[in-house]
Amino acid sequence: MRILFFLPMTRHTPVFEWALDIVQRHLDDGDEILLLICGGEAASCEINLHHRYSVCHKCTTKRRAGFKLLEGAYKTAPFLKLTPENRREISALPAAFESIDALKRFDSGGFDLGMAVASSMISCTRDPHFDLREHREAVSNLMQTAFAIYRSVQNYLSESHYDRVYVLNARIATFRAVFRAARGKNVDCHVYEAGATIHRTQQFINHMPMDIHYARKLIQDTWENNPNAAERERIGRLFYEKASQGQSLINYVARHKEGLLPEGFDANAHNVVIYNSSEDELAAVGDDWKNPVYPSQLDGLQAIRRDIDALPHNTRFYLRMHPHLRGVDNAFTRALMALQHPRFMIIPPDSPVSSYALLCAARTVLTFGSTMGMEAVYFGKPSVLAGQSFYYDMGATYNPATHTELLALLSKALPPKPVEPALVYGYFCETFGQPFKYFKAESYTTGKFKGRRIAYGRHLDYFWGGFEKLPLVGAWLNRRHRKRAHQLLGTSRT
Repeated sequence: MRILFFLPMTRHTPVFEWALDIVQRHLDDGDEILLLICGGEAASCEINLHHRYSVCHKCTTKRRAGFKLLEGAYKTAPFLKLTPENRREISALPAAFESIDALKRFDSGGFDLGMAVASSMISCTRDPHFDLREHREAVSNLMQTAFAIYRSVQNYLSESHYDRVYVLNARIATFRAVFRAARGKNVDCHVYEAGATIHRTQQFINHMPMDIHYARKLIQDTWENNPNAAERERIGRLFYEKASQGQSLINYVARHKEGLLPEGFDANAHNVVIYNSSEDELAAVGDDWKNPVYPSQLDGLQAIRRDIDALPHNTRFYLRMHPHLRGVDNAFTRALMALQHPRFMIIPPDSPVSSYALLCAARTVLTFGSTMGMEAVYFGKPSVLAGQSFYYDMGATYNPATHTELLALLSKALPPKPVEPALVYGYFCETFGQPFKYFKAESYTTGKFKGRRIAYGRHLDYFWGGFEKLPLVGAWLNRRHRKRAHQLLGTSRT
């Protein structure tokens, strides 16, 4: 089997080690592998948006350290493989966009390039409404780089036969470019991502991890493929019990005080608890994730707040801002805080109020796709879903089609839905993915590959930290580094 593996970024553990584990398994099988790497040719990438030389140097240093641990014959090549026509295409890309929506709509050569770049920028800035003018250069550089990757991978696949392409994530610009190129050439693309635990990784074959229909099928198939009904239910329940006890893969409740409810909480009121979602990953995925009721969850929350006087007087709303938003100050978080009202209470992301005490005290739970929507079902609470989600069609939630229908659902006592769909969902979340062979995770961000910890060396942090305190020299080096990247892309920069 001939494998093309896109592996330009190595800075982050454990994703680099995930890749090495996959590569080593193919080497064990005698497969022929070409690793596409980056030596600073990208004008911008998601871990080095402004293309600083020091970041590139640390990345390439760590890559060399990791590759030394691979056993077997493999080849490497720069990811760039551009023709003169490709460079003319890159130079002709738009330099600016009038709005984020206009950026998202931009498509080039069958590649949803604008959506991919928007996804990257939203993740890098942690702001679904980032300032296009402020980040104009970063958007332009990332767009040029992503399109260059797209054409380069197409050229590699046209020049030689490959049975499979590997790429991480496939959501952000530099990775989505590879996914679109492979699928456009009808080559199987294996997208690898985190699994259910730190000891697993999941491969999505010819689909992005955020592909709703594909994920729903995986969820149902995973449940049906285990004939042991008692074991399935036990593991499905385990997922929710671990989450409520702060034992999930990512612990969002570590700072919460057990049992703590908001000051003045009236258990006799009709309390609706809202769990918002962090929009970083979903704001620029595609039409499948389009909210079926509102343009966005913020629009939905503002509409509820606007019409609060039309609801029964004993209705109280508590918005539990996602803990992942702790420390984030942008237009989205400020807009959420501005919703504060005597009957619409805002619980900030850094509040010690217990998310699970709120869940247990709620009459109704409202989400826009958060896992808490399914957790509510598990704990016997009526769950209203006003957004898109992997569990939208599983029969576990009330799914209003209009704002009026949503208000009607939130105004009355609802019976909880059956718990079985929650168990199906929980079972998948607790078990999906395949175990590693050579990588042993120690935590969510640390681990060893073949018993070795891979790093670029702490001394480089000290060296570059001191070097970059010399502003004139550092600026000169970065300018030269960026100029080289743009020369390779065929774009002119001073």
